[in-house]
Order: sequence, then C-alpha cells, then structure tokens
Amino acid sequence: MNRLDGFDRLLAEFGESIGIPEMAFDEDGLCHIRVDEEYPITFRRDDDNHNLVLVGLIAEELPQRLGRELVGEMLATGVEPLRDHGAALGLEPQSGTLILHQTMPLAKIDRTVLETLLGNFILMQKDWSARIAGADAEGPDADPAGQAGTRAGHALPPGPSAGRPPAPGGAAGAPSAPGAKSGAPGAGQSGPKAPAKPAATEPRYHPHLHHR
Repeated sequence: MNRLDGFDRLLAEFGESIGIPEMAFDEDGLCHIRVDEEYPITFRRDDDNHNLVLVGLIAEELPQRLGRELVGEMLATGVEPLRDHGAALGLEPQSGTLILHQTMPLAKIDRTVLETLLGNFILMQKDWSARIAGADAEGPDADPAGQAGTRAGHALPPGPSAGRPPAPGGAAGAPSAPGAKSGAPGAGQSGPKAPAKPAATEPRYHPHLHHR
C-alpha cells in the first residue's frame, strides 16, 4: 500500500477510535466534523506534499475592535508552523473567516498521534474562539479570557511529539481523544460522550481548502 493510501487508512482508524466509523474524505479530499455542536473542523489531504491539514473555524468574521496585545498574540501564532508544525491563525480572504490551521507530514502521524494532535488543536480552537468573541463584545481594552485563558493557546505543545492529553479537571469538553466516547481508546478521562460528529454542511472557510 503506498503513502497516499495512508490518508484513508489513518482517517478510518481514527474514526473508529472516536465512534465515527463513517469518517472518510470526499471527492475534494476533505472531511468535515463538528465538535460539541459548535466547533467545525476540516481534515484535508494534501496529496502533492503528503501532508494532513487541519482547519478549524474561530470566527465568522474578524472583529472590528481588537486590542494591541491580542493582535500581537494572534500574529505570534504565525511562527508556530516553524516550530515542529504548530497551529497558526489566519484570515481566509474569500470568506473573511478567521481560521486556525495546522499541517503535519503524513509520515509522522498515526492514530494515537492524531488523537493528541487534534485534542490540542480543539483546545486552542476553543480558547481563541472565546477570546475573539469576548474582544468583539467588550472592546479593545478587554481581556475576556483572563491571563490564564490568554496564555492557554500558547501553552499548548507545538506538535504531537511534545503533545500530552489534558489532565483530569482540565478544560471541559476536551478529552485527550476528542470525540471519543467515555471508555473508548485514548479517551483518557470521563466527559461528554461522543462530542464530535460529522458536519451536516461545509463551513464557510471552504474556499481556503482548495488551494491545490
């Protein structure tokens, strides 16, 4: 079986482990899921470069009011891909959506690595979604998440080799294997059962995924 076949095998094994056995790439090489009913995430297979790409929605549009410190921290995520393939924020120009994205070589990922990778990605997605929503509601001088929330995204490991599941009592709704049912492989802790499920519709950031 060649390397490109590994995309389908990886997604199938991962889907089985989190209780979504029907997970598969569509004809565009995309697979959409939704976590906790409100966090859309897309898996994209990059056949040309043999990479798996994660894209998650942070906000439908960029807030009109953003504080200097928050903008600085948003820009700081831009160097994370240089640090062992970390996640970064970006503005999708066609849809105007604010997204979180992460690219990993397929050769470095197996099912357990993907569980940790996606777990950290979801924590960062939830943290930034809350902070951006708070900034939009409260103005540029507000710090909606507090210092702990402000640093949460940057405290996450930059890649799966350094990744570790959140400790018990950590962020609610974010088990170490996101989407896993309690007691499923890699679940790590009790929590909401099967919070991830296939997305009914494509997210608005969809145009960004077709830069092939």
